[in-house]
Amino acid sequence: LIVADVASKKSTIDSAIVDALDYTRDNSALQSPLFAEIQKFETRWKLLQKRVEEHSQKLERALKQAIEFDSLVTECSCWQQRAEQYLNHLEPASRLKAKLKTQMEQHLTFCEEIDTRRQQMLTLDGCGTRMKYTCRRPDATLIKNQLATMLTSWSKILTRAADRSKQLDTVSRSCTSFFDQLEQLNCNVEHLVQALDQLSMFQGQLSALSADLDRIAAQGRQLREHAIAEEQQVIGDAVSAARDKWNGLNGALLERQARLEQALLFNGQLEEAVDVLMVWLRQAEELLDDDERVGGDVDTLLELDERLQTLRSGLQSRESSIASIRDMRHECSSTNEQRQQQQQPLSDSIVEKVDMMLELWDTVSRLVDQRHAALCKSRADAERLKTDCGALFEWLAQAETRARPTEQNCERRIAALEHLIEEIDSKRGSVDEVLELGRRIRA
Repeated sequence: LIVADVASKKSTIDSAIVDALDYTRDNSALQSPLFAEIQKFETRWKLLQKRVEEHSQKLERALKQAIEFDSLVTECSCWQQRAEQYLNHLEPASRLKAKLKTQMEQHLTFCEEIDTRRQQMLTLDGCGTRMKYTCRRPDATLIKNQLATMLTSWSKILTRAADRSKQLDTVSRSCTSFFDQLEQLNCNVEHLVQALDQLSMFQGQLSALSADLDRIAAQGRQLREHAIAEEQQVIGDAVSAARDKWNGLNGALLERQARLEQALLFNGQLEEAVDVLMVWLRQAEELLDDDERVGGDVDTLLELDERLQTLRSGLQSRESSIASIRDMRHECSSTNEQRQQQQQPLSDSIVEKVDMMLELWDTVSRLVDQRHAALCKSRADAERLKTDCGALFEWLAQAETRARPTEQNCERRIAALEHLIEEIDSKRGSVDEVLELGRRIRA
């Protein structure tokens, strides 16, 4: 308004000054007070025009800064809203390599977009800071609050993006390790198929793969605990497929060994058959002697039971061979002369070896039965612990909800809390039992 007012009066005032100067041209007039007033007025008029011009330039610069700041605030605010929406709707980090790779690529694109916004945020901060010190106090307060809101939101986005990157990297390392080891295990199993005819080497390599399979299965359980339902099924199927391959090879090994033992017995090679049986029985005894006290969660116990079933299958497949050897041993020790004439007597060394093998067979059979009984008891305890813990966690969630402040009046609130305290006291016995059961299982 001032600029327009000055501009509208410029021609009038300039004309008045010119007319006044023309009126006072003679020398006598130059000494008059009117001439001094005219010069003073002209000086003040020029000074006013200069100040108006300077003020107009300042206003133009301030307007330009305000437009730039408002544009940056609008653009950054829209982007921050989109970024927060992206972060709020992120899917849980996948435990499958293909889907996890897609998630990492999407997040990398988002991080690159953040990098492109850094300079824009620095410009916004600088522009807002300059405006705070050159504007009125109410405007400065508004700009300060607006700038603080934008920078706080920006800081939260950076933190959440960094946390997401760290989470994806951690999950990626776990998944890569698990699936690479699983793939290597499957490759080793496939290679062993070609070496099935070489039983001694094959049996040693297959036993070595058992520990790898257990370790990979444990990693798979950890991944499943943090995966969504559909991914839990995929990971479980992958581990089950690897275990089925291992069980299939182990079954083929048992069948080959049983046929070999029967062939040796059929051809009268008793000592060779006993040697083959002794090798398998010693390996079975070593497996049963490890971790004499079995325990763990339900999944671990299922794996132990599956391994025990493999040993039981091995025992069952050799029962006919053992029965034949027992008959030979019985015939050797019989005093029936007719049988001694029909059968070639066995040497003392072979008899001693047969006795050792039969004793080891009985020991392994007893250990298998003991392990089966221990597994049944441990599995019952593990299932009970799982059920009791689930019930307690459900009750704790309900108790936590009931303990939160409500809009009830004081008397009803106090009565509800007293009732809750009574329930807590009544649950202490159950909690102690569950803790004791957990300690016993973990021991």
